[in-house]
Amino acid sequence: MKAITIIQPWATLIAIGAKQYETRGWSTKHRGALAIHAGSQKSILVGMRKAVTHGSLQRFGGLQGR
Repeated sequence: MKAITIIQPWATLIAIGAKQYETRGWSTKHRGALAIHAGSQKSILVGMRKAVTHGSLQRFGGLQGR
């Protein structure tokens, strides 16, 4: 299975369906299931703990869903 690494909180938001699009500077011909890997780098938004309500938004360096 193909996977894409995305930093938090975006990885979880995609996995739970709250974020529908991810734009990149490169294209792919892949269509179908795709694993979502939460990279170990933290987005600046993760520091805003009051906005983080979903428990998996705080998990880093692992698969979030597909």
